[in-house]
Amino acid sequence: MKTKHITTKHMLFGALILGTAAGCNKEPADSTAKSEAEVQAAATAETTVAVKLHALIPRLGGSLLALGDHQLELAIHQNGLIEALLFDGSGKLVSEPEKHSMTVDLQAQGDADPKVELKWDAAQARFLGQADTEAQLVPEPVAVTAKIGAKSEQGKLADYALLTTPRYGGTVLAAGIYQAELIARPDGQLAAFVTNAEGAAVDADAKASLEAVVGADPAVKLTWSPAQACFLGTIDAKAKLERTPIKIALNADGKTHIGGLGRLTVTAAAQHDGAVIVAGQFPVELSLNGEFLEARVLDASGKASADAELGLKAFVGAKADQELALAWNAPCACYRAKIAAGLQLDASPIRVHLTQHGRLFTGAALSLQAAHDVNLGAKAKLDAKAGLDAKAGLDAKAPELDAKAALASNAKGNVAADAHAKANATAKAAADTATVARGKVDVQVPKPTVSVSKSATASVGADKKAGAKAGVGASLSLGTR
Repeated sequence: MKTKHITTKHMLFGALILGTAAGCNKEPADSTAKSEAEVQAAATAETTVAVKLHALIPRLGGSLLALGDHQLELAIHQNGLIEALLFDGSGKLVSEPEKHSMTVDLQAQGDADPKVELKWDAAQARFLGQADTEAQLVPEPVAVTAKIGAKSEQGKLADYALLTTPRYGGTVLAAGIYQAELIARPDGQLAAFVTNAEGAAVDADAKASLEAVVGADPAVKLTWSPAQACFLGTIDAKAKLERTPIKIALNADGKTHIGGLGRLTVTAAAQHDGAVIVAGQFPVELSLNGEFLEARVLDASGKASADAELGLKAFVGAKADQELALAWNAPCACYRAKIAAGLQLDASPIRVHLTQHGRLFTGAALSLQAAHDVNLGAKAKLDAKAGLDAKAGLDAKAPELDAKAALASNAKGNVAADAHAKANATAKAAADTATVARGKVDVQVPKPTVSVSKSATASVGADKKAGAKAGVGASLSLGTR
């Protein structure tokens, strides 16, 4: 009996131990299941966000990121200007945007990482902010903290491009770490000049492909054109780009990079052998007539506007230190300004500022010659045979608007046009380089080849042509009668 009793006790004790062990093992199993469920839920949420971002088309030419249930578009320019739009979970612009605000922590060279507060600007219909213009920004991940109503949301933008000034008078947008300058012509031809994160031109050697989608139309493939040194395609000439969003899909490095604009202004054929530069929603033809610079604000058909109430200025030179205020001139039905002696309008970077009802629209090009040649569909003749003064070119900055002053007024920066134009043109037989604000740009014939380090400037030369009035430094024959 004793032996049996001991055995029973041992059996009961063993069962107790096994039961306890089973209970102990049950909790980790539940924790593991719970952990897997959480991971799956997080993955599903991340996929949902990715799908929403992919479906949303940027409107400012910027890059998209998630902020909780909202999506934010950020267009970050090299000169520190930041533009933003906030979308709700359905992809619509938020109502009462003035009740929201956000802060962006930018990345810059050195220890100074600017923190920029963005506020809603009703005139420009977007959130605006401006970083210190002395900060040399770098395209590294930026953190965003937004106050959406009473709720605070945080997000991070990792892959984006710092938007530069247009080189050929078109419109610039980001596509992931790449950026493209688009030029839409009245005949339906769409040209795209694409550069990578380092500023190098993306061409046929990059094994990249590019498609464009306008509204609900089928995708159009843009193919590389050696003659024009850009990607070219033909979209429906009836497409109303001014009212229809356009999306581009760039396949490069094994990824698809999406970019977009809410509208794309169609350029116009030059009627006075000039250079057409898109300034916001306005194509502007600039031409030289003796000692005068003339400007005509055009529609897509090339017809000049007779609106004498527009404000028009041109900023010329690598440092944008030559300002020309163009006044309405009835005899020529255009805006015109007298050119100072020695001013190199043919080879100098140029920026156009057009104001209408207190709103500012801007456009730019490396030179009148560059915009002229590209607008005509010719090879870019950007060699520096005639060149700028070498020292001036090496020390120069690209044309820029004092963004702080612009933001302080009712006329603030337009999409992709208030960024720095950082460029340094290099002749075929020359190897001079410059390291300034944000990198160097080498432009060669027959195609523009761009290479950018972490700072840039513009030093552009072009073939001088006879025909300008004696004593005037503008030797380009665009529009000279």
